[in-house]
Amino acid sequence: MVSALSPETVLQNRYRIISRLDTKPDGKAKGGMGAVYLAVDTRLSCEVAVKQTINENAELSEEMTKAFEREAKLLAILRHPSLPRVTNHFIEDNAQFLVMDLVHGNDLDDVRRDYGGWLPVELALNLADQLLAVLEYLHSHNPPVIHRDIKPSNLKLTQNGHLMLLDFGLAKGTVGLMSQHNDRSLFAMTEAYASPEQLEGEITEARSDLFSVGATFYELLTGQAPLHALTKRAFALAMRKPDPLCPIHELNMDVPVEISRIFMQALALDIENRPSSASEFRRVLGQTEIENELQTVQGDEDRTFPLFSRSESEDRLVTDTEKDLIKGIEQLRLRAERAEELVQEQRQRQEAEKRHQAESARKQREAEVARQKEIKRLKIEEAKLQEEKKRLERAIILEEAKEKKVTTWKRVGVAVLTITILGGLFWLASGLFSSVSNTASDYYGIAYNCEKEMDNDCALANFSKAIELRPDFPEAYLGRGTAYVNKGSYDDAITDYSRAIELRNAFATAYHNRGVAYARKGNFDNAIRDYNQAIELEPNDASTYHNRGLANAKKGNYEQAIKDYNRAINIKPNDAGVHVSRGVAFSKKGNIDQAIADYRMALKLDPTDKDAKNNLEVALKEQKLK
Repeated sequence: MVSALSPETVLQNRYRIISRLDTKPDGKAKGGMGAVYLAVDTRLSCEVAVKQTINENAELSEEMTKAFEREAKLLAILRHPSLPRVTNHFIEDNAQFLVMDLVHGNDLDDVRRDYGGWLPVELALNLADQLLAVLEYLHSHNPPVIHRDIKPSNLKLTQNGHLMLLDFGLAKGTVGLMSQHNDRSLFAMTEAYASPEQLEGEITEARSDLFSVGATFYELLTGQAPLHALTKRAFALAMRKPDPLCPIHELNMDVPVEISRIFMQALALDIENRPSSASEFRRVLGQTEIENELQTVQGDEDRTFPLFSRSESEDRLVTDTEKDLIKGIEQLRLRAERAEELVQEQRQRQEAEKRHQAESARKQREAEVARQKEIKRLKIEEAKLQEEKKRLERAIILEEAKEKKVTTWKRVGVAVLTITILGGLFWLASGLFSSVSNTASDYYGIAYNCEKEMDNDCALANFSKAIELRPDFPEAYLGRGTAYVNKGSYDDAITDYSRAIELRNAFATAYHNRGVAYARKGNFDNAIRDYNQAIELEPNDASTYHNRGLANAKKGNYEQAIKDYNRAINIKPNDAGVHVSRGVAFSKKGNIDQAIADYRMALKLDPTDKDAKNNLEVALKEQKLK
């Protein structure tokens, strides 16, 4: 297997590797068919980007070699301000390398996250115009150059606001490089952005790229990737149900309806319903006037979005191709029905497991009640035996006083009798205690009930017992961490949440709770880092956005805090607490009118909210002073 290059590695006695460029904020590689490095061209004394093939086999496959050469030759003959320039291509140590201009900036995935989840509409339209301009150029070749992997992470925004289109590893169509009809890729496309025809392995064309443009800007304007074109949307249409893909303007009310409809048409499953070309797509976007757009939320309106002209042959009779398409959709529907059956079976198994766990917990509770009753009974019996022992001792003393003589065996006999009786009692008690054997799930169930009753000591003891019996129990670490937070032991809580994350990497709740623990300690940078990770794993959790807003507010970053509160309110509009928090942020920024509006909304949602009432009184006084 070809491994990643280390810093200071020199290739071709010319290119010195500095660091890897294609990594996420957490340091992990973003994936794909190659790795990209920052390097120095020692001959020209300039920085360049070097792309390396990453192959899981010992030898480069012929297909990977052709794909990499195709990208090199494609970029070498293309000339456009939004495309990187290729300067060299070579093979070294069973790996292929591509040398190109270094593009400074952030990919649109990172830009979107920097804006709090989605891009401003004006910026998105500017970027869409730049992307469609470069696609006009690519599609104008004969035959057209089809990119086939347009997505946010393959688009980079430079510091001067210029968009660059990267990664032509899946591209097709340049004369002399490959057959125009060889359309099946060895390397996996990103399914959320791929057109139905590409997912099915059919022939792609320029309008396939336009589908990916629509999918890309759907995520950039909503913060959510669109539904899978085949498994979700095509199945629904085959069942004669409405397209389940929610329009952009319903998820982001800042997006005008007309802009939303243009991008939604690009996402049409039928290729004939999409824009006819990148030029047409760009023209219609350019004609739309944002400032005059009515921002209304549409209900169950027609989602075919007929903005672009159709050919006059749309009323023709059903062709053999359409029959094949209908047959394919029917097969897809049958597969989807089977998948639904499997999901239902899994749900039934999960429900059965839940019932079993509930029954086990119930039996455990009953056994605990019975044990406590028996302990109480044994204590009563012990008290009686102690009293009887004292009575016998008093009788012996009286007998000695009367007769002045008592044999040793009598006293010994009484003592032995007493010890025997007590010993039997304690043996019985110890047998009772040892007769109950609990599982980790049983202790977890008891701890969960203790936690609901706010009995933190009970919760800690039982979560710890569950972990002792099952050290790889992430939910138990999560529960014990929460109990530690409730007791104010934040370092212990952070340790338990970290262990839960080690056991289950994509554990959004553990990241969120660890962020709360860091925030309670006053470590707001670490808290924000964990909230970011939780949001990446679970982007629709209002409480995480609320808590990240509180952390940003503590740092004095009220602008970012307001963005987080806005996102939380979009997800959960009826949360009075978020309105109070946003009101405080607006007040800190001097926007008293907006703060008053938020406090009033909080009181409307929860008339008993004391913070909202007190803050409103203070804000009204400040407003009068102004």
